[in-house]
Amino acid sequence: MFCRTNEERTGTKQNVGERKESGGMNENNLTQDIRFNPYRVRRFGLSSTQEAKALLYLERHGDTPRKALSRVFDLRLVERLAALGLVAQRGDTYCLTESGKAVLQGCLGEEHGRGVA
Repeated sequence: MFCRTNEERTGTKQNVGERKESGGMNENNLTQDIRFNPYRVRRFGLSSTQEAKALLYLERHGDTPRKALSRVFDLRLVERLAALGLVAQRGDTYCLTESGKAVLQGCLGEEHGRGVA
């Protein structure tokens, strides 16, 4: 009466756990693998670790369309970073500026091999 395995239910041999582990790239996982120190983040002029995560996301993805970025972060947060000069808006895409890269490197610090002198 009831399906015993995922294979019987959907016709695939892949279990739910295997599906999560296999190359299905979740955008949030890219920002969750690094934990930012809130004190270090504030020292470099950011108000939250979410802002640092947004900078990291933009560094890893390059030019990011507004619609894709809005699925991951609140656009008000990204607009605040743009007002600080850390993120540039070109048309409908956002990208990291040189000062944004410097702030991100400072926030990551030495524990990630990107420390500042």
